[in-house]
Amino acid sequence: MIVLAIDTCDSRGSVAVLEEDCLLKVVSHDSQEDYSSWLLPAVGECLQGSELQMEDVEAYAVATGPGSFTGVRVGLTTVKAWAEVYG
Repeated sequence: MIVLAIDTCDSRGSVAVLEEDCLLKVVSHDSQEDYSSWLLPAVGECLQGSELQMEDVEAYAVATGPGSFTGVRVGLTTVKAWAEVYG
């Protein structure tokens, strides 16, 4: 199963792609850039580095805290939108 995981709970967020128990690619964020600037490019980098597309993702995982309320909302809303679009 291909899983796309994101963590936007604090300023050091990350995006990862996993297949079963194997980490295929991870992109970490460690700057003052807000999530709206780096999240989607980081997802693209993860998928491209794993030679996958959004349509290949079978499940999503998102960190729900503890952390920034706004960061948690960004992560949850993004994953919810992807689930609606890509199933």
